[in-house]
This record gives sequence, structure tokens and C-alpha cells, in this order.
Amino acid sequence: MSRTISHLVANHARGRVARVVADFLKVDLDAIDPRMPLALYGLDSVGSMELVAALEIALGRELPEWLLLEHPDLEALSKALEDVQLKPDATTTTSVTTVASGFSWTSAALSQMLADSLLPADVRPPDGPITPAEGRVLLTGATGFLGAYLLRDLLEATSAEIWCLVRGTESEAYRRVTTNLERYGLKPQLDGRIQAICGDLTLPTLGLSAAHYQELSEAVDAI
Repeated sequence: MSRTISHLVANHARGRVARVVADFLKVDLDAIDPRMPLALYGLDSVGSMELVAALEIALGRELPEWLLLEHPDLEALSKALEDVQLKPDATTTTSVTTVASGFSWTSAALSQMLADSLLPADVRPPDGPITPAEGRVLLTGATGFLGAYLLRDLLEATSAEIWCLVRGTESEAYRRVTTNLERYGLKPQLDGRIQAICGDLTLPTLGLSAAHYQELSEAVDAI
């Protein structure tokens, strides 16, 4: 067994998590680098939710669906779940709030993620299917877990320019998007097609000036 994984397996609690993950991914345990994002082993956003469900069965506890958002590699995941396994009275009726209390993120973070996924009432897509094979796409949530995979898929499946709405200053917005891709082990060909737009989905006109908002609404082909 490789030295990179042996320290996890030697610990019973962490080793249990490691074996569940390896079995789910259909990958030899020895082949997993515990510090590499599980996305590199074929885990996508749908698979992440299924893996959380598999861990719930193995551990006999309810777990947050967004578990892999903050713990994308095996080492971080097994460490986060170690305390959960060692707590007494581990039953499937344990609340998500109780289990989640040991992690670094809070329900406020989940609420913010949900808010970021919603469009203002005055932003209405046109009727009928839209296939933005080219043109410009406005993507929200690009600095989150799901947004990273959506951005990767848009870059690989289309030739469109991707305009990412990001909170923050102009100097850091683009870096936040690309850093988030790297965090989940995603390395699409960027080809200068990503443009970061500093704004806020929760504000009127996305926090943009009236002129900038009008320009954006006329230039974007799909959201």
C-alpha cells in the first residue's frame, strides 16, 4: 500500500471513509492520492451527492449534501468525518445540523449559495430552448462547487464567451474564478473566453450601473 494512503487506512475511522470512497469510485485504494481532488478520479457534481448518500449508509448518519464542497479531497473528507464516526449514539436520525456543526461551514453559507442560484424577478429568460453554442453566456455561481463544473462544461461543449458574475473587486474577480476551477481539479482550455463581471445577484440590476446593466442585457445570449 502506498505511503500516501497508508496513514489514512491505519486510522480505523478514516480508513473506513477511504474504503467507501474507493469502492464508490471503483478505484484501487492504492491509486488514490489523498490530497488530490476527487474530481480527478471522475467524481462530478451528481456523483458527489451519490457519494454522500453512500457515506450516510456506511456511517449510519445523515450528512450535509454539500459535504464535498469544503472537503474535495480524501484526506480532508476523512478527517472531517472522523469526529462524526467517533461520536456516541450515531444513528440515522441524527440531524444534519448536529453533524454539520463540526465542519468549517455554516447554514449561512448554504443560504448564500441558494441565494446566488436565484435570478431577480425582473430577469426573465425568453420562451423556447436556447443552445448557446457560440455567443455570450452569463454564468452565476462560478466561484462555487456546481458553478465550477458548469463553467468547465460550457468551455468544453461550446465556443461561447463565458461572462461570470462575481462578487469582489475587478482585480480579484477573475482570479477567484480560475482558482475555484483549480480547487476542484478542473483544467479546461480557457482560451481567453472567461470574463469576470463584478456584481451581486442579490442587488437590483446585479449591482451594476444602469448603463452597464443595459449593455450586459443586450450583449448576453443566454443565462
